[in-house]
Amino acid sequence: MAESQSYILSSACCYLCVHSKSFNLLLKPVQGVDNLRWASSAYAELRTKLLPNLYVEVYVGQTLVARTTVVENSLRPIWAETLAIPSLRESSKLTFKLKHKSGMDTDSCFGTVDETVGRLLRLCEGKQITQLSLERGPEKASSNAQGLLSVHIKATPSAQANEKNTLAAQEILERLQPENSEVGREDEFSAHKALLRPIASSNSVSGEGSSKEAHHLEAQNASNLAQQLEELAPDRNDLYKILNSAWVPEMAGACNRILGLIIVSRVPLTDETIPRLLESTDSGTTCRLALRRLGCVVQWSEGQPVRMLSESFSDYITDSSACGSEPWFIDVQEHNLALARACLRIMNAQLRFNMCNLESSHIPNADIEDLSERVETAIPLSLSYPCRFWGHHLQHVPSGEPSVLPLILQFFESKFLYWLEVLSLLGEVQVASKILLAVKTVVPNDETRLQAFAQDALNFVRVFAPAITHSTPHIYVSCVPLAPPLSVIKCQYTPSLDHTLAISGDVEYGWSALQQVYTGHTREVMSVVFSPDGRRIASGSQDGSIHICNAETGTLAVGPIQAHTGAVYSVAFSPDGRNVVSGSADGTICSWDTETGVLASGPFEGHAESVYSVAFSPDGQGVASGSADCTVRVWDLDTGILVAGPFKGHTSEVYSVAFAPDGRTVASGSGDKTVRIWDIETGCHVAMGHSHHVLSVKFSPDGTHVASGTGDWTVSIWDAENGTLAAGPLEGHTGEVSSVAYSPDGLWVASGSDDQTIRILGLQSSTTTRILKWHDGGVNSIAFSPDGQRIASASEGTIRIWDADAGPLVPNTSEPSKGHTQDIRSIAFSPDGRHIASGSYDQTMCLWDVKTGKLSGGPYEGHRGMVRAVVFSPDGRRVATGSEDRTVRLWDVEMGSHVTFRGHTGFVYSVAFSPDGRKIVSGSDDKTICLWDTETGVLTAGLVEGHGDSVRSVVFSPDGHQVASGSNDQTVRLWSVDGASVFGVHKFEGHTDVVNSVAFSPDGRKVASGSDDKTVRIWDKEIGSHVAIQGHTNAVWSVAFSPDGRHIASGSLDQTVRIWDVATGTLIGGPFEGHVGRVFSVAFSPDGQLLASSGSFAIRVVDVGALHKQGDRNILSFRPQKQKKDGDEASEGFTGFSQLQENGWMVTSGGDLLFYVPPDLRVGLRRPHESAVIIADERMTRLHLDRFVHGEDWARCHILA
Repeated sequence: MAESQSYILSSACCYLCVHSKSFNLLLKPVQGVDNLRWASSAYAELRTKLLPNLYVEVYVGQTLVARTTVVENSLRPIWAETLAIPSLRESSKLTFKLKHKSGMDTDSCFGTVDETVGRLLRLCEGKQITQLSLERGPEKASSNAQGLLSVHIKATPSAQANEKNTLAAQEILERLQPENSEVGREDEFSAHKALLRPIASSNSVSGEGSSKEAHHLEAQNASNLAQQLEELAPDRNDLYKILNSAWVPEMAGACNRILGLIIVSRVPLTDETIPRLLESTDSGTTCRLALRRLGCVVQWSEGQPVRMLSESFSDYITDSSACGSEPWFIDVQEHNLALARACLRIMNAQLRFNMCNLESSHIPNADIEDLSERVETAIPLSLSYPCRFWGHHLQHVPSGEPSVLPLILQFFESKFLYWLEVLSLLGEVQVASKILLAVKTVVPNDETRLQAFAQDALNFVRVFAPAITHSTPHIYVSCVPLAPPLSVIKCQYTPSLDHTLAISGDVEYGWSALQQVYTGHTREVMSVVFSPDGRRIASGSQDGSIHICNAETGTLAVGPIQAHTGAVYSVAFSPDGRNVVSGSADGTICSWDTETGVLASGPFEGHAESVYSVAFSPDGQGVASGSADCTVRVWDLDTGILVAGPFKGHTSEVYSVAFAPDGRTVASGSGDKTVRIWDIETGCHVAMGHSHHVLSVKFSPDGTHVASGTGDWTVSIWDAENGTLAAGPLEGHTGEVSSVAYSPDGLWVASGSDDQTIRILGLQSSTTTRILKWHDGGVNSIAFSPDGQRIASASEGTIRIWDADAGPLVPNTSEPSKGHTQDIRSIAFSPDGRHIASGSYDQTMCLWDVKTGKLSGGPYEGHRGMVRAVVFSPDGRRVATGSEDRTVRLWDVEMGSHVTFRGHTGFVYSVAFSPDGRKIVSGSDDKTICLWDTETGVLTAGLVEGHGDSVRSVVFSPDGHQVASGSNDQTVRLWSVDGASVFGVHKFEGHTDVVNSVAFSPDGRKVASGSDDKTVRIWDKEIGSHVAIQGHTNAVWSVAFSPDGRHIASGSLDQTVRIWDVATGTLIGGPFEGHVGRVFSVAFSPDGQLLASSGSFAIRVVDVGALHKQGDRNILSFRPQKQKKDGDEASEGFTGFSQLQENGWMVTSGGDLLFYVPPDLRVGLRRPHESAVIIADERMTRLHLDRFVHGEDWARCHILA
């Protein structure tokens, strides 16, 4: 018989050894990938910044036969390991797939190479290198790449191939050869030698007569030994009983513990870490000896992570029915319990304050240059592993396990904050809540102290996760001091802290329902949704972008994705979490890869107008869409082909769509006042009628009902089969219900409304059980987390995360309200300066005591729409209000009674008293100005026309003879008031957008105006010339002259108040950044000492009398406050110019971190320069910094035990 030939192929991943008819491949890379590039420029840019983690899979036909290791962060990978492929022929088809290892369930395929073995031999004959082109990956995937795989092949006699196999076996034997110094290794070596002998002896077999054992000649390293052993012993039990020869009694216990640890551990552990987790006292000698003994089932070398060679071995060794009586049987629950106990003991012993010796609390973790080196030194794997994974092992421990409960209690009582330190330093804060949820499951209900610790710790983490993630020292500097007074964690650890912030005022004693506020979008957020695993949140905004955030920390995980050319109205996660689909005002639908943010498919085109809503089918293959073109459509996710529809029947915009859980029907809600349920196959539908437009629809989890939210302020529940009303309409909201959502268990429906609240309805009782407020605008979208514990809401430019179980109970309507329940739209000082009147979105007017901040009158009820304007009469006895209910009302502040003036046909935006108090002027959305007699309520002049659009603001001149007005038509006009007549005098043009506010100077010679064009303008009323003042970064909604006429205050949507010099137009005060939302209104007190401004739920009062000139500079600034000795370094930087950023951080003017303010304290937080903060529900808080240490002195806050 002629000597058979062997061939060697070197490629991106292989040496190929080929016997004449049945080939064996040895895959060993010598050169990797060249010229890797992508057609998608966006994806190419991403991969330039975030280098891929590449590996190659090798397939024979459709069967995966080999895989390289992952080469991280490289575009030119080279692999050094050897892989084995048995039993090939020249006709065998080989497929090489170049892939990127990601955190997703399925890794991206960049491209493939398909060749037969015979063609590869011919291509490579006589060449050192042959380059093969990558073909495209999955159809339409943005990850599709072009590039080259370099290969080399040559023919060698099979004896040489066999020699390579012999050398491989010898290498393994040499690695296992016992050292002279180690006793007992000869028996171990003999056992391994016995296992390898059949492999080595097979070298004598050649050609077609190769036996089964000969197919193992390609064995080159221990990673394939388990597979070889399985083929040598087809009966798995017989195979693993080979281990018995090496399982000596004196090592059995150690081997069992080590194997158990390797199997249940969450990440591969080194021979240095394993003995520490096993709490061994022999410095690892026993561990290394045991690992050598286990060399036939684990892959290991000293100092490197230990891995099981075969998943089937792990399955076998943990199967009690297969090997329960064997000494190597691993009881998974027992080993998880042992590891959980070990993790807790290690943390309780090793965790301490300031683990990495951080020098300053002013610096974020990300800006500490050597932080990674400090972490590596201070937090070895033997400590980081327990901190990251102890909760996972607790999940496998029976509830009430007595051996862990004392350890958990010790952890909470003394180590909890130090554990958060480690997670902060490791960048793993997001795992904390999952761990604490696991603790809650293992702690029985009768362990009340432990349960209280676990629940409070969960609240602590969810509220303060952004701060803990951003800066480790602020666990102590900010989080504990600003936790609520009744927090168990605060009470436990406050005695160990000193020199910290103190808080006083009307604080909430327990945890607020509002846990976090995520910012980042530059315009209103229209849609929000949790990922199926609850770990991420996707949002779509009017700014045209999509954000994907970490649901625990709020950090941006992917994006901003500049998704569309118009507003993004709707986003939805696919059931597997790999895609987010979006619908936009540009009329298109797109699908985005949630790992990379690149376009996965689309845009889908077909709708003629804006797409308001999108929803995934349960199988993830279909996408439903609803549009302003009155149609509902269903698209194929991958191809964008229309698979159902367009469904026609609605006669107005389709605002919302939802798939049924079985995927057979789609519900839609429309401006035509109907809910319709469409059969996808037939297009037939059932219609349910409302009294107003339907803004949101959702199926119940069991698919039997559909909830709808409507413009008539109600929620209804419909039978999904026959369309009958099952419950409702459910009342309670005072604005349009823009979004509804079922809890995962189907027992609750949450509704979000324009009234700035979320109401949670119990379906069994059909009553509201919780009300969540403190939104900074109408609620556009809400979503339950998959576990039902949290609710995400979208409003204005923010996303808010709420504890679904912790909202306040529905207030007792028999008790008087303490103030407004929504944003404060307008304010005015009383003539004596002692009170402030306020008008709110909640349709009420209130009076507040300026000195105490307490409610002194009201809420005065009567309006049926938002109160847009308030003003005191000159004698202070009456207040006039203008409302979206189209009326002007005149209130007696002592009696609370009122008179209603009717005449306008649109919203009343503004009202003003004449100086003598006998007239009221009003401006309206109906483009007119009206003049009213205050004694009779008679309309003396109106409807006065002249403006071409809504009249947003009106004001009397000081002499009462003129009225100034500002309008949406971008003009300011002057009107002459002559008795009962009003007629136009001047029209001032210059603004380039809506004029929101006008004010007369005290001498009557000037008019100030504020506009959406971001400017304040000062007009000379006689000649019409003006000066434009620029500085605000968003629309100016309110302007007011100081009583002496020297200054103008302005309030803006940029959340600031500014004071300008009238003569020069220069900024002389502010920007004052206390408001956490839009500034709607500003007003000076009559004596000019105070400046009040209103915004989201708050009126902030600044003592401008404390402003003084500095040197010869014409600038106003705050007088430095006298500091106590112990607080010199503490109060440094916390002044009126300190900035509370959108993310909750109070920073110095230089950007240094001072402290983090949790969401529920931001609105009512009083600043150093503020004389009062008046809160809608009277919850003003004040920080005391007398002894507060921070910066380089921060560590003084901790008292060493």
